[in-house]
Amino acid sequence: MGEQRLKRPRMADVAREARVNRITVSRALSHPELVAEDTLERIRAAIARTGYVPNQIARGLKAEHSRIVSLITPPQMSGVYGAVLERLSAALYESGLIVNLFPVLDIEAQREAVLPELIGWKPAAIVIFGIQLTETARQSLLDRHTPVVELLNYRADSPDTCVGYDQAEATEILTDHLLDRGYRRIGYVHSANPLNIMNERRLSGFEKAITARKGTVRMLGGTRPAAPAADTWIAGTEIKCFPGFQAGYELMQHLHEHDRMPDALLYASDMVAVGALQYCLSHGLTPARDIGLCAVDGTELTSVIKPGLTSLDFPYERVVEYGAEQILRHVNDRTAAPERIRIPAKVLHRQTT
Repeated sequence: MGEQRLKRPRMADVAREARVNRITVSRALSHPELVAEDTLERIRAAIARTGYVPNQIARGLKAEHSRIVSLITPPQMSGVYGAVLERLSAALYESGLIVNLFPVLDIEAQREAVLPELIGWKPAAIVIFGIQLTETARQSLLDRHTPVVELLNYRADSPDTCVGYDQAEATEILTDHLLDRGYRRIGYVHSANPLNIMNERRLSGFEKAITARKGTVRMLGGTRPAAPAADTWIAGTEIKCFPGFQAGYELMQHLHEHDRMPDALLYASDMVAVGALQYCLSHGLTPARDIGLCAVDGTELTSVIKPGLTSLDFPYERVVEYGAEQILRHVNDRTAAPERIRIPAKVLHRQTT
């Protein structure tokens, strides 16, 4: 005889081991808050001893939606996205929700294909970071009554619930900070990803700050001049750079070696800014004096690096707190109206400007 296949543990095995009925086990898995604590502990211990794994497909057939919150994000999960994801996962887990992360590539067709698959698993909600849903995708979610919550990016005209700061205002106040510190030729460094709505809005804030001072803005798609002021000349330049420490280091190296250094650089990514800072420190360039360096995201990385990077002073913990509250509100009431929560941000001036 061949080797006998091991029998997979069933819910009935857990119920027998925990000395309860199957209905109580099912309730403990779906709504643990409705089960007495001592009973819940016995069931958890029985699950551990038997090795039982719930059949999520079978459970999904019976339920209107799962306990999964699907996060759709850009593929780069370090920096700000990683910091928010870690805190949000912990906050939602306390309420019985499991976060399922799906990084999407910068390909619109892939995004169109991904959403129907995610909707098929009946997520409790879909949370988006740094991407823009097409109208077709949004309509698919509305048809299935799947709530959408956008984090980090506040828009007064958002059709969905959003919790974050105004991305355009953020780069505008950071650019104003650089101009107020005396820098006149400023580069804005970002990935130039057209599918990232935060990139688009940040660029508009940079452009607004430069043109408000009668400066000339050189964009990747062309030059947008304004009448120069009589007593000064201000210029802003859009610079494309891939994300990552190495990319930031190499961009600074290129600007330095080809004598194309601006007065200051404003970085959309903290990682790129730190890479640039390391090049400066290893090649005798003094931050703030030889070149101003400033980062938008303002994650913990900007404070632990020495010298500290000037950045946005933005309380990510409040995004997580309010974001988790909004996600739970929509999970518990799928007809809840969208809310738009703006969290103010300011400049955190450090040694690099």
